[in-house]
Amino acid sequence: MLIKTVRNLLAIVVSKYKQLSRKKKVLVIVLIVVLIFSGFALFRKITKPPKYTLEKAKFDSVVELVSETGNVTSAGAVPIYSTTTGMVDEMFVQNGDYVLEGSVLFSVKSSATKMEQDTALANYLAAKNELEAAKSTQLSLQADMFGEWDTFKNLAEGDTYENDDGTPRYSERAVPEFHIPEKDWLAAEKVYKDQQQVISKASAHVSADWAAYQATQDSEVKAQIDGEVRNLSVTKGDLVEVPAVLTVSGITPSLYLVDNDVQTAVKVDVNETDINKVQLGQSADVEFDAVAGKTFLGKVGRIDTISPSTSGNIVKFAVYIIVDGKSDLIKRGLTADVEIKVADKDNVLTVPSSAVKPYQGGKAVRMVGDKDEIKFTPVEVGAKGGGRIEILSGIEEGDEVVAALSNDQVERKSGLF
Repeated sequence: MLIKTVRNLLAIVVSKYKQLSRKKKVLVIVLIVVLIFSGFALFRKITKPPKYTLEKAKFDSVVELVSETGNVTSAGAVPIYSTTTGMVDEMFVQNGDYVLEGSVLFSVKSSATKMEQDTALANYLAAKNELEAAKSTQLSLQADMFGEWDTFKNLAEGDTYENDDGTPRYSERAVPEFHIPEKDWLAAEKVYKDQQQVISKASAHVSADWAAYQATQDSEVKAQIDGEVRNLSVTKGDLVEVPAVLTVSGITPSLYLVDNDVQTAVKVDVNETDINKVQLGQSADVEFDAVAGKTFLGKVGRIDTISPSTSGNIVKFAVYIIVDGKSDLIKRGLTADVEIKVADKDNVLTVPSSAVKPYQGGKAVRMVGDKDEIKFTPVEVGAKGGGRIEILSGIEEGDEVVAALSNDQVERKSGLF
């Protein structure tokens, strides 16, 4: 019945339309098009999403974290190298043994020839003679320095350059005859002090040549600390060598001695933007890739104040996290994810992190004005974490801030529409 009624109405409209003049037909068509576009615009306005998402400033908790990745350091683990180049003659320990300082770990039979031994001994004796000569020279230079001092002292205390009450006669001292003896004394003093560097260098040569001589002799390698034997890499019959000081990192230690009383530490490198937030004693959560499903507690134990290097203009500082307790699951060198709790505040005024934007060298939140326009209100911020930022000043509880702009609003601002 309804369909029939609609058809009848359409027939009447069409009939009336056909009776109109051509000019009126055009006007009717234009009117219909306008009505269609107006209705579409009204529909779009009604169904259009809001330009922005508003949220109210409210009191909440904020936990700020500094997250970094690092590694378990080798603190408490001492590498043990052979003191002789040769063949392991006898082993006295195995992995897991606990030894005391001074205990023999293994013995080594030297592979050096008689000529090599004699040459090493000759080098050591020559180094000793060089050291003794440097010490003798220092004594002679000391005598020269004292002689120059006495000459200058006697001159300065004479009637020409000193008053009766012992005060200097500065007017008389401004002559070369006074300053030349003074400079001679200072020069002699410098030469005497510089000789100490010569002695130090000679002493280092003696130590190095003695070690080189010992490396040609049969020896027993002893424990340097009390500790547990780990990573034993040699056995009877293996060839070992004495590492040079500058290449020690390229040689695998014969074994490690581990002091189990030393606390486990994780070293992380913290960016310069966060380093001043990190303080001694702050708590931290530590997770290891090799220990799934377990979080270890720790605290900040040490903070470096000098950055060892920069990479790509990024400055970082080493921070050491001391892990609570002991666990055989935590092995030196393991990779660790660390979250340092640098701030934990309850019942503070907060807004969503997305609401705070850079503004004129500071921070501001976006708010809606009386004419529906977006305006910036400067604020002072504090801790941030968990998607929220503490507001120290600038707005009050209940104030509505723009947490996000709609895509449509962003497009309009970019000039796409």
